[in-house]
Amino acid sequence: MGADTKLDQWETARVSETTLRRLRARAVTVVRVLDTQTGHVVWNGEHNAYYWAEGDGACDCNRERLFGFDSSAGVCLGCKRFVIIECDAPGYTLAEFNEGY
Repeated sequence: MGADTKLDQWETARVSETTLRRLRARAVTVVRVLDTQTGHVVWNGEHNAYYWAEGDGACDCNRERLFGFDSSAGVCLGCKRFVIIECDAPGYTLAEFNEGY
């Protein structure tokens, strides 16, 4: 087997893993989110894994809404207060859900 064949197989496997991750990310993911200032915890099952790990739910701007806050008004709050402590998303880790924290 030549070097080119091995490279082609590796690239195919890499694409397949990426595709699988994207498909898994489309399904609704249940997350448990901790407010690190108050200690309150809420569950949410309205969004997919991509939303929480890489999309709008990846920072406090949208995570705060789970706790009844909406103070951001177009200003990014960063990743400081609301941390995902549990999730049911295959293909993602808690570290990926909280990458900016």
